[in-house]
Amino acid sequence: MRFRSTPLLLIAGAGTTSCLAQVQCEEAVALLPYSNVPGVSGSVESSLVWDPDGAGPQDSVLVVSGRFSQAGSTIARNIAAWDGTAWHSFGDGIIAEAHTLLSHDGMLIAGSQYNLFELPYTGTARWNGTAWERMGANAHAHTAQLLAQRGDDLLAYGYLTDANSTVTFRGVLVWDGVDWRPHTPESPASNPYAFTVFQNAPVIADYAAVYQWVNDQWVSLGYPGFSTYTVTVFNDQLYAGGFAGIGTHSVARWDGSQWVPVGERIGGPSEYVDRLSVLDGKLFAVGGFSFWNSGSLTGGSSVASWNGFEWEGIGTTGADFGGWVRTANVFQGQQIVGGDFLSVYNAQVSGITAYDGLEWTALGGYTPSPSPKAAIEYDDKFIVGGQPQSAQGSFTSDALTYWDGTTWQPYNSDFGVGYILSLFEKEGSLYVGGNFTELNGVPVSSLVRWDGNTWSSVGEPFAYPNYSVEVQAITDYEGDLIAAGRFTQAGATDARAIARWDGTAWHSLGDGLHWQNDPIFQSAVRVNAMVGFQGNLVVAGSFHDAGSIQANNIASWDGVAWSPLDEGVEGGDITSLAVYNNELYVGGSFKIVSGEPTKAVARWDGSAWTSFTTPINVGDPRIDMLQVHDDSLYLFGMFNFTTSNGIAGSVARWDGNELHQVQIPYDRTTFSASANVGGVLTLAGMQNIGYVGSQPAYGHIECASVCLADCNRDGSLDIFDYICFSSYYSGGWSYADCDGNGSLNVFDYICFGNAYSAGCDR
Repeated sequence: MRFRSTPLLLIAGAGTTSCLAQVQCEEAVALLPYSNVPGVSGSVESSLVWDPDGAGPQDSVLVVSGRFSQAGSTIARNIAAWDGTAWHSFGDGIIAEAHTLLSHDGMLIAGSQYNLFELPYTGTARWNGTAWERMGANAHAHTAQLLAQRGDDLLAYGYLTDANSTVTFRGVLVWDGVDWRPHTPESPASNPYAFTVFQNAPVIADYAAVYQWVNDQWVSLGYPGFSTYTVTVFNDQLYAGGFAGIGTHSVARWDGSQWVPVGERIGGPSEYVDRLSVLDGKLFAVGGFSFWNSGSLTGGSSVASWNGFEWEGIGTTGADFGGWVRTANVFQGQQIVGGDFLSVYNAQVSGITAYDGLEWTALGGYTPSPSPKAAIEYDDKFIVGGQPQSAQGSFTSDALTYWDGTTWQPYNSDFGVGYILSLFEKEGSLYVGGNFTELNGVPVSSLVRWDGNTWSSVGEPFAYPNYSVEVQAITDYEGDLIAAGRFTQAGATDARAIARWDGTAWHSLGDGLHWQNDPIFQSAVRVNAMVGFQGNLVVAGSFHDAGSIQANNIASWDGVAWSPLDEGVEGGDITSLAVYNNELYVGGSFKIVSGEPTKAVARWDGSAWTSFTTPINVGDPRIDMLQVHDDSLYLFGMFNFTTSNGIAGSVARWDGNELHQVQIPYDRTTFSASANVGGVLTLAGMQNIGYVGSQPAYGHIECASVCLADCNRDGSLDIFDYICFSSYYSGGWSYADCDGNGSLNVFDYICFGNAYSAGCDR
């Protein structure tokens, strides 16, 4: 039977069936608000100015939804509100982006082509003031990416399914206050992109044509001259916009009998209009485009307004978003645009920005950290080193920063344009390695020491003629400091990729690490990781030889000579090492260990290699970091693995016998650095931001206890929890093993029923 590896924590006595006793402990990465991003930590798909209490005293807020986990310094899952000063979350958020946001009967409504909740699935949700609610008594999945209002009616274009996930209806749906019901049959649009209401009738559009529901039938309004991505009503007329390709225009107006071009094509043949909006009595077009009006650039890219004669840009001429704009609003007198971008003109922003008539600014304060490469707890501070972030050619963060509880601050340092790759504490001093040539304006080597009061270089500089120096790893061995990375000299000493500092001078470790018989690959030699194992120093990275012996990417130094670890590792680098249960674990991008196919992770017992008990074998896996914590080995990277417990993602825990899944709330986040901060394993990494870049991300692993009876975790107990439990039971998930005896049977249903009756202690 297939079980997911979710441990069951019994708080009360054995055999108790109340909700208070049956509590699940699910390991998950909880993101921490250390990034304080200049907007949202991802992309914005939709936005709405919404008044939470209508005529009440509360002010309106700007609601945005997209793919993100954080807004400013607030943890917010895919939806958040900006009040003009600060960001706010909506409870636990939603699990996917909402493509449409609107207000109906004063309530905030979200619509998506994806599922907004865990089981049972649904594509529409409403905010009741304290939590998100599924819309509909029908427990089966339905998707309503496209929402519109017609008078007092809420309409959606989507589909309904039955218990077997078979589509039972596709077309326009109407909300009757309790559930969605069919309103019109499916339109001829094969893949609808846009939906609105015009002259009290639904309008749907796709790449081929625009259709309107007239006299109980769908009527084609024809092809507007481009693939339609958006439709809206402006001055009581229907407008469409989209992808023109080599066409002459990308926005058109329906005059009652034909489509009339609105200006010239916006952008080049590969550019498009993603959305049309009516703001302050003007028609706006946003999307991915760089010019309009025959190449006359009168403002910034990707946002334009129609003045009645031609399209004109918003903001400073040449203000490039470097991405795509998806939505536009006017809020508190400012033009707000959201989308897939990380900068605009001279401002570093993320996913959303505001224009006040003079300049573009971020929504919320911004105190950036570098892109993390190394982390440590030192001087009672969480310190991160890495690559400084930049916007429009200027650096906006330092290479070495610490978290003061509110913001990131430089840690007594300015490394200029350099970057940091390694941090290590020895005898009360902090050692910092990387690629840099100055510190606070003073020339230094790529390895420096902070003694608590002053900085100093460690010995003479490293060198690598014709190539850049990098100190990638630092450790100590037999009382001396060991530095390794990418260099051929340490001071006046020939030291290939690794060197020993005795407090006075640099020394080589034998003939070092190299690629003896192939000088072409010599420049690729580097050390990525070091660890002490069974009295020796194990070194790993990218090399072919250690001293005079062949040692594929990994070797052991006993203080006198190098030795191989059998046939070593091939087909990729080793990036991380860890010792767990008296065995050496290696992680990286390799594919062969001692001649045997083994992907990304393996272990060495001191005499022989063994493949990981559960191979990581899907696609091209990569392990970025191995970390021992609380008697477990944690794996971080980009991978999936197949076990008896099913499929898990890019963070996993090894207990010595099997792998366990560790959930990540944002599926495009990788962690490559960590520090034990106050006994908590604190993680540092990067979170992909749509298609245009990434932002630093921080988190820690926690055990989130949830009431068993609230299966769908919506904060209330109802029929949906029974349906959810049944789905877990049918799928053979360990969640359904309510009584914890290792097998699924009728007693688990009885146990769940008892837990449901007992209720949850909130």
